[in-house]
Amino acid sequence: MTAEYLFVYGTLRPECQQHSQHLPKGGNIAHKALQVYGKAMGQCIWQAQLFDLGSYPGAKASSKPRDQVIGELFCLKNPQAALTILDEYEACRAEDPSPHEYERCEIQVYMRPNTPPCTDQTKLWPNKVWVYEYRLSTIDHLRIPTGDYTSVYPPINNNKLY
Repeated sequence: MTAEYLFVYGTLRPECQQHSQHLPKGGNIAHKALQVYGKAMGQCIWQAQLFDLGSYPGAKASSKPRDQVIGELFCLKNPQAALTILDEYEACRAEDPSPHEYERCEIQVYMRPNTPPCTDQTKLWPNKVWVYEYRLSTIDHLRIPTGDYTSVYPPINNNKLY
């Protein structure tokens, strides 16, 4: 089986687990799936824009290199099991009502340098990476200019579970 990867940029980031506890979709289920079926690989950058949707964010791909969303890359040990749970959590399965808020799609990410600012995008991650991209309108939502969800909603504690 070929390894597959997932990029998470909001409440599914390990340091944001406490933020997902109050979500109606049951963030604990999604975090448990990443804990059981995923291995955190480090921070990455996706060329996208990040929006504050209230109690969670949404990101949309961008053609502008300066638009960067910071997140965590996971290697999925059992992609089918993990993605089945996460697709249900993100309500983007075929049987979920349309329009879907998120769609799982393939993207390209860059490994994040250890020191800011993140202007060097030469270390392209060579593998296929899944992301849950926001698909609805962002007109009424504020953009998070840093591209980092934790800059708006800092971690409640540093107790990473995985």
